[in-house]
Amino acid sequence: MASPEHPVIIFDDFTTSSHFVDFPFKVKSSAIKLLTLRDKNEDIHFAYQVLQNIAYTPVSHERHWISKFATFATLMPECKSEMQAIGHFMSNLDGLITLHQRKRLWFAK
Repeated sequence: MASPEHPVIIFDDFTTSSHFVDFPFKVKSSAIKLLTLRDKNEDIHFAYQVLQNIAYTPVSHERHWISKFATFATLMPECKSEMQAIGHFMSNLDGLITLHQRKRLWFAK
């Protein structure tokens, strides 16, 4: 079960959409993968940002996690504090971009 202490990443195997979740939820699709960390020395915010920045566009209706995403190689810092700093910086930047987009849309009305 997801919580603030144990967040998960929801990955849609068909659309490759992913979301960071830190609250309880129900899964109603067999295409949803719940991603957690294997290694306690890694940071889930960093892992989510890496996943968000993979340049991949699905072109067919297939399951993409095993066939594509699980095989992508990524570079990760060795130090957990560096992973946390990068992950939180990218999360904050995403939030700031979202706020600016909402502000632009609000003024466009």
